[in-house]
Amino acid sequence: MKSLLHLLNKGLDEDTIPVVRSRRLRLGNSTAHDVTVKPLQYVRLGDALSPTLIDHAITPQVWKALTRLPDYDPQTGLPANPNRVITALGEVCHAKDEIGFLPGNNAQLYVNGGAADIGGTIHHARIYRCEQALKSGKRKTFYSMVRVFQCDLMKRKKNTDLFRTPLRPADVSLRYADGKVRESILSGNATCIAQLTVNDEIRLTPEVMEDTCPEYSRIFHTDSGVERRFTVLGFPTSTKIRLAPSVISEEGLDKLKEQGVEIPVKVEKMFKLHTYTPAISKIGPLLEC
Repeated sequence: MKSLLHLLNKGLDEDTIPVVRSRRLRLGNSTAHDVTVKPLQYVRLGDALSPTLIDHAITPQVWKALTRLPDYDPQTGLPANPNRVITALGEVCHAKDEIGFLPGNNAQLYVNGGAADIGGTIHHARIYRCEQALKSGKRKTFYSMVRVFQCDLMKRKKNTDLFRTPLRPADVSLRYADGKVRESILSGNATCIAQLTVNDEIRLTPEVMEDTCPEYSRIFHTDSGVERRFTVLGFPTSTKIRLAPSVISEEGLDKLKEQGVEIPVKVEKMFKLHTYTPAISKIGPLLEC
């Protein structure tokens, strides 16, 4: 046992023993949305409708009906039109009729006549390398992501790989994605380079750490770089990822304080409140295979 303990401690010291966390990746019977149902936002069909408002249509069918109108523009939406008529969900709506939209900016579903948040139902995030054509004729590369919600995966064919299930333009995952990455995907100018789930681990570079959280990188630095290993905690917005240190724990901060080390407030919050949410545009290049 003493020999085994020695080998175990040696492995931990040299960071050769992987520490994994269980994560259910198959679709189960978990909660499909938050329990709180919010009232819808109602707007007359004939009014001017912005692209963001249209993306918040209560169902894919309504979204399709609006985006297929001849006066629809992806950049400006729909102008006011007193003669507008759509047919969706078996009903004909005229310009004077009010139609419901999902309120706010959080990803939501239409539930029992209202809207319920689905931010807690993200199955995984797909990281994309995108190419954007500039007016100068040159092309700009940027990185972004699409959070894939369970509701869109429920439509897949049986035995389909969840991480490669095609996303349709009307799916919630794309409608609530950042506009630039969605445009790149639909135009064929985006390549999926990685998928991330909660509890995945990412190893950041010193340059990224200095850029996104210099206070942390100036306090913690080792030859092995264990302080740059981070665990994915979630995807709070369409462009940001929530990370927490994988190896360094909050308890160690008190010991540093006892030694006279001043811990910046930002670093304390990073451990206690998990406030480290770097942009995926900074992390994306590190995920290239």
